[in-house]
Amino acid sequence: MSSPRLFEIIWSSALKTYGEKVARWIADNWMSNKLIIIQSSTGNPRIIKLRVNDDILDIAYYNPVTGVLTLADKGASLVYPLIDKDFKRVVVSRKDFCEYTKGSVLAPIVKRITSDVRPGDEVFVVDENDYLLGVGKSVVSWADLPMLRRGEVVKLRRKIGC
Repeated sequence: MSSPRLFEIIWSSALKTYGEKVARWIADNWMSNKLIIIQSSTGNPRIIKLRVNDDILDIAYYNPVTGVLTLADKGASLVYPLIDKDFKRVVVSRKDFCEYTKGSVLAPIVKRITSDVRPGDEVFVVDENDYLLGVGKSVVSWADLPMLRRGEVVKLRRKIGC
């Protein structure tokens, strides 16, 4: 089991970034000895892993400068069902996202953004049916979208669902 100090840092970051359900999921996995927190050389948490049967999966990465927990592919897939439907979503055209998106989600393929998105937020990129396509960092707020005809909306961290 990882140290309680490392767990508290990860738990509070999960609560701030993704909400109570994800923080509770992190706590439940820590209590059942499934969560592994790898320390950086400075003593901060860095990589969060999860034991699933015989596998150990990277689920998230912690940035000590920003205090943000970013999700790995498997982590996003595990956590996404816990997130409320109107929380930190950027809805895009699935076809265009899968065909053309490389490192950024551009304005022409964005259909809508939930009203809680601000620049710098970790967001879920989803299609019109709420299917997870990727995760990234928002560059704009929801209020900016109607004025955008082109340009970057999300810096894509991971492309998951294509």
